[in-house]
Parts: sequence; structure tokens; C-alpha cells
Amino acid sequence: MPAIDVLDKFYHSGPWRKVRKIIVKHYLGLCQECGATGSEVHHKIPLTVDNVNDPMISLNPDNLTLLCKSCHDAIRSEGIVVRIMVIQMRIMACFISTITMLIMLTLTTARVIYYQYKITRI
Repeated sequence: MPAIDVLDKFYHSGPWRKVRKIIVKHYLGLCQECGATGSEVHHKIPLTVDNVNDPMISLNPDNLTLLCKSCHDAIRSEGIVVRIMVIQMRIMACFISTITMLIMLTLTTARVIYYQYKITRI
């Protein structure tokens, strides 16, 4: 089953609807970031196909908060930005590692050439 279908099925399930109502009531319908009317019950640990069937993540009130649409969109986009930054950092680390290995190889090659030259002069 495609990932979207699995998550869509969860968000239309009875247990989710029940927990969602509890969270809205618990936070008095107010966004926990800005105090506006909350409409989005947000998973602090993002819900994925791999963890959707784990009730400690998908249905745990400690993993849920109420947000307005603006705050929810901002938090989700921050997550995307963070993921992009992590990917960029990994790419940079690979680049630095590659450059470091090339420098080491160049220095090693230079030493070998130097010692070969020194030996042939003797």
C-alpha cells in the first residue's frame, strides 16, 4: 500500500479521531505556539509509514500538540529546512573528506617521488 494511503487511512480511523478530540479539548482549542484558534493536531515526532502503527508515537498525547494552520505550516517547513541542512552538511563532510584524502594522497606521492629522487642521486 502506498505511504499516502497508509497515513490517510490512519487519519480517518476512529482511534485517531478520538485522540484528536481529546487533544483539542485538552488545549481548549488554542494553538500552543501563538494562542490563535488551533486546528491542526501535530505529531512532535513526525508520523511515518514506519511508525504509524506504533501507538506510542501515533496516538500518544505526549507526542501531540495543537497548532493553528500557520504555526503548523511553519513547524513543518522548519523540519524540511533542517533536513535540507543536514543533507547539505553530509555533502560538505563528504567533500571535505574527499579533499582531505586527495591531499594525503598527493603528499604521500610527493614523499615517494622525493625519496626515489634522493635514492637515485646517491
